[in-house]
Amino acid sequence: MRSTILIVDDDPDIRTGVAVRMRAAGYDAVTAPDAVAGVGLFQKFAPALVLLDINLPGGDGFLVMQRIRELGSNTPVIVLSARDPELAEERALAAGAAAFFQKPADNSELLELISRLAPRVNNDATTPKYRVLVVDDDPDIRSAMQVRLRGAGFSTAAASDGLTAITVWQRDHPDVILLDIGLPGGDGYSVMQRLNDLGSRTPIVILSARDPAAHADRAFRLGAFAYLQKPPDNGELFDTLYRAAREAAPDGIGLRIA
Repeated sequence: MRSTILIVDDDPDIRTGVAVRMRAAGYDAVTAPDAVAGVGLFQKFAPALVLLDINLPGGDGFLVMQRIRELGSNTPVIVLSARDPELAEERALAAGAAAFFQKPADNSELLELISRLAPRVNNDATTPKYRVLVVDDDPDIRSAMQVRLRGAGFSTAAASDGLTAITVWQRDHPDVILLDIGLPGGDGYSVMQRLNDLGSRTPIVILSARDPAAHADRAFRLGAFAYLQKPPDNGELFDTLYRAAREAAPDGIGLRIA
């Protein structure tokens, strides 16, 4: 299984960017926007390493490190901060940080240190991957999306219409469904309703060219995890799919959800 890295930063762009870099390096990643959520996710996921900002809502990074140590954990913490190292590095190291990097951190140097502090991923064929069912009637979009997802470490299945989507879901038990709204054989809403009727707990991420202002509410009422508009940003797409899969199977075991 992948080792998990917890990223705690109040900047959503930094959180997403760092998470994508960690996943590309072979780690799993969970993210938190503030100190309270950071401590909560630390307790929930028991990460192998924490990447921690100092300036956070709900308590700064020093308080997060203090709470981690009070929990009896020796999990390594790397501080990533925009603060001047001359003013903040000594305090961070005294609080128990393994290292201090000033933003923006050098990617190769950061990854080298992480590889020494956190166990490497088991990359053999038995390592589980999250499986995404891509449902879109456009063959070019379907094919391109599968290529992008496989490049990010997902495995994929595909369907071109609503009826096939239900059949593939029953056969393959994907961890997440990436669903278009405009489909032949029953639109995306009909697919969601049918899955609900079948008792599905598989998270659904809507990916549609339709205006979210006009359609997102209906999707969320039917249980959608998120609504993304085409064409999606890779970072936002991958982060959303990982979050959906992890929240559905937080222990990373038995990733097939039916």
